[in-house]
Amino acid sequence: MSIYLDNILFETDETDVMFKKNYEFIMEILKGKSEQDLTDALNYHSCRNADTHETIQTGLLFALLVEKTVSKSLFVRLNAISRDGLGGVINRVVFLVLKKWDRLTDKTKKRITWLCRELISNGLVDSDKLVNVLLRQCMSGDISPNNIFLTESMLSILDENREWLSRNTMTLRISVYSFVRLMSDHLLPLLKNLLLREVQFIKWCLDNYWLSDLIHIGRDLIRNLLMIAKIPEISIFIQGISKYKNFCAIEGNKYTGVRDSDKNFNVAVPTSETDMTTILFTPTPKFYIISRLTPEIEIKISFILNKVKFGNQKRYQDWFSDSFFLNNENQSIRTDIIRYICSVIHPTNEMLSSNLTPRWAVIGWILMTTTNNVALANAKLALFFDCYFFNQQKDSIMSIEPTVLVMINSIRQRPAMYETLLDFMLQSTVNFWKDGRNLVIKGMRDSLKYLVDMKVIMHAKMIFSSSFYQNENLVKLAKYIFNFIDFDKTLGSKSIVTETKPPEPIKKAEEPVPSELDNPANFSDDESIILVPDEKTCNLKKFELTLRFKKFIKPNIIEMLDKLKFASDCNFYKNFSMINTKVISAKSNYKWILTVVMNIVLKNKTDLYLSQIKNIAKIILCLISIDLGEFINPSLNLDKPLIIFFDFMTNFLRENANIEFIQEFYKLEKNIYQSVENTTEILNNLPSNVQTTLKIFSVLFTEIYKLNDYIGYWYLYYTFKQISTSENSHVYIFYEIYNINFNASCEMEYPYNKQTFLIASKSQKLLGVSDFLINDVENLSLSNPKLLIDLIPTLFIYYKNTCCGNTFILHSILSCINVEEFATIENCSYLGFEYFDESTIVPVLIFFYTSSVSFIEKIFIWKLFETFNFAISLVFIQDLIQIDCSLLYGNLTSYLKRQFPDIQLLKFLFTRQFTVGQDTFINIVSCAITYWCVFWKNSIFDNVLFQFATLLYQTNTKDFDQIQLFLNVLLNSSTHTKFLLHYQHNTTLSLIIKNLLDIKSDYYIAYSLLFKMFI
Repeated sequence: MSIYLDNILFETDETDVMFKKNYEFIMEILKGKSEQDLTDALNYHSCRNADTHETIQTGLLFALLVEKTVSKSLFVRLNAISRDGLGGVINRVVFLVLKKWDRLTDKTKKRITWLCRELISNGLVDSDKLVNVLLRQCMSGDISPNNIFLTESMLSILDENREWLSRNTMTLRISVYSFVRLMSDHLLPLLKNLLLREVQFIKWCLDNYWLSDLIHIGRDLIRNLLMIAKIPEISIFIQGISKYKNFCAIEGNKYTGVRDSDKNFNVAVPTSETDMTTILFTPTPKFYIISRLTPEIEIKISFILNKVKFGNQKRYQDWFSDSFFLNNENQSIRTDIIRYICSVIHPTNEMLSSNLTPRWAVIGWILMTTTNNVALANAKLALFFDCYFFNQQKDSIMSIEPTVLVMINSIRQRPAMYETLLDFMLQSTVNFWKDGRNLVIKGMRDSLKYLVDMKVIMHAKMIFSSSFYQNENLVKLAKYIFNFIDFDKTLGSKSIVTETKPPEPIKKAEEPVPSELDNPANFSDDESIILVPDEKTCNLKKFELTLRFKKFIKPNIIEMLDKLKFASDCNFYKNFSMINTKVISAKSNYKWILTVVMNIVLKNKTDLYLSQIKNIAKIILCLISIDLGEFINPSLNLDKPLIIFFDFMTNFLRENANIEFIQEFYKLEKNIYQSVENTTEILNNLPSNVQTTLKIFSVLFTEIYKLNDYIGYWYLYYTFKQISTSENSHVYIFYEIYNINFNASCEMEYPYNKQTFLIASKSQKLLGVSDFLINDVENLSLSNPKLLIDLIPTLFIYYKNTCCGNTFILHSILSCINVEEFATIENCSYLGFEYFDESTIVPVLIFFYTSSVSFIEKIFIWKLFETFNFAISLVFIQDLIQIDCSLLYGNLTSYLKRQFPDIQLLKFLFTRQFTVGQDTFINIVSCAITYWCVFWKNSIFDNVLFQFATLLYQTNTKDFDQIQLFLNVLLNSSTHTKFLLHYQHNTTLSLIIKNLLDIKSDYYIAYSLLFKMFI
């Protein structure tokens, strides 16, 4: 006899061995005894000790599970000998259901359901635990006989014990949530009787416990109800709980179990508008989501996400599919798995930064392998459901994070799935709840804004690929839903997800050119194309490209190249026509086109050049855009078009712009690092021909910057790497190019909000290089924080005037780093880098502690402040105390405790103007004085206190009144008694009291108060 199935693949189970051993022990006890003797023997042995009691209980339980016929007498004996209300038996059975359910025999499973019914009938405590775990084993999407039997058994048990169910609120909620979800799988004609019973049970629960209990389940109950909205009873109920009746229900299987009596069905629920909105804006607790997955599925999904490295998950996914995704009916469980991944599995920061399989990858795999249209629609609804009713105060960002990451990471790898997700998101947002459309749109907007604010994505436009703009209907919907996004500015988008297509091979004229949708974005360095320029393209007055040349260039580049009409000399086009026609790589073609365009710029007159500057900037940006947003290898691979462009510009200026003159100018400056920012003065001292050359590059760089401002910080990084390998004589040329290119562009609109972020130093003005430097730092913090950390020495040495005390730059740096990266920044401060000085520290702290920056940024900025040895400033304390921030109060108290309590500090603390009732300042001073009394030696503090008492005699009347008021408030504060115990029996203060006899009586009150404080 065994409770487990015989399988040679499974080793002998310890629990099975233990059950059999205890069963044999009982058989020895009961052998040859009468009915009365059996009861006496069991009671005798069960009372001997706890171990024997457990042994007998386990043996009787095993007999109950394996006997050929169900004997109620065994349960009676088991209940009679129990000393813990059958708590141990229930725990054993719960363990079997949770851990060993798949290995149990069918007879054992039936006996467990029978035992569950008996436990409830006898009103035993903890019987609800067994009900909850059995409901978990009622697997969604499984209509096998065993699963249907378990579902029917649990439904019968709960229906027969409605009074018991009403007393167990948690079990009631789990039961309703489970059966509402299971009903969507029972819409088949073969399961008509089961569905009718489920409808009656759910109807009773909803009628009697909706407002009191079930409304607290949360929004997922409504989602499951919508999946069975074709059932008339459910449809009427949804209409009854709110005046909003126009819901977009998911089309499911046809319901065939409608009865004539159901047409007169009335919902006994108050019709209130707030009922629906309350439950929809209430997130479903995790244990309800978990209740719809079997323990085995939960363990395997958690293992893939928490243990398997990204890239190795395919075989685990295949094993999972073979176990749970075999039949078409099993596809409905994918909805529950997606809800489990989004709502329950919330990885930590360490897991997010590791190489573990991300959640979006598993969700994408589930969506890609779903073939049933109804299951796919329900799965997509489960993915976006939290976004519809997102509330920042209640919902977690981890619940909506997979939604956008699945879309963004599908743009290249799964374009078809991306398009369906985007279409579903936009269409369902406006159609899901027609009468409550504004609420759904607001939730979708808030969720996307929150993801951007928390830097999950750089900006909202990342979820919209280039193919999205080709569908006018979707664009109109997106503009209506996400009205805070400017969809018209697409070329200058900062998205790192680009859909650049590789050049196509030259084909014969009669062969049709394939569509862009047929070729996914997949680059390869081994792919080769043939470049054959034709001599007919050479023209002394025009530069045109033939169709043969156009075939391997991106169409948008061709359109802009055709607009260029330049006059040039004959030698240039002769050289152009003699370019080698051998097979070269695609990136070399980009390099060749870039070289041609740059030579056109230098070979033509300035006025003609300026008239076509925008077209040239667009062409160059298209050629170098394949590197924008990507991390440049530290070796600075010269094959990258972006580096080619930077090298071309640097070498040209080095040869033509008289850099030696610039270097001589630097030598005249006393502070070389500060002179890097004095670009205007340098330009005015350059020869006219050099100024003209620099102007050409400055205007070109500005136009490119307007189209895509990421190029700015990439040039900073390029400069940083070049300086580390260049000679000292060429150090400043790279920074000079950055300054020259941006100094002539002051008329450009500021790319950031100046009203939100202000420069700390009042003497600084947002002009010239500062504006573009700040914008580059912002872009860098959003796209590549690690690169920003590498550039910190460059920023705070060569651009010290702009960066030191700049709240916007400090905010951009601190908002994108973790604790380990902050340690690197903190170490830089010990090397001489000044993040702020004495004149800017107060405005910087005021900004960070009064604005809506994150909590960790406030901690970081105070840690940076502690690395600098600023002398105590009474004005500094005066300004910071006025800030209403509890975190700052703690930091300020810690700062005061480290100061020596001299006379000036004490006078400042006791004579400060304050309002009675403001306990914050009182608490700060009380804590500081308490620490001084304990930490400093009595002789030091007594001497200071004696001098302060003497100083009171010479104080004017106004200050004296303020001191008297402060001491009275301090004595009456709650913190007074805490520090009085630390300072008693002071002999020096006794001398002070004696000296008070010689002091005016008007001042005696203040001295007595001071004496009470420290005695």
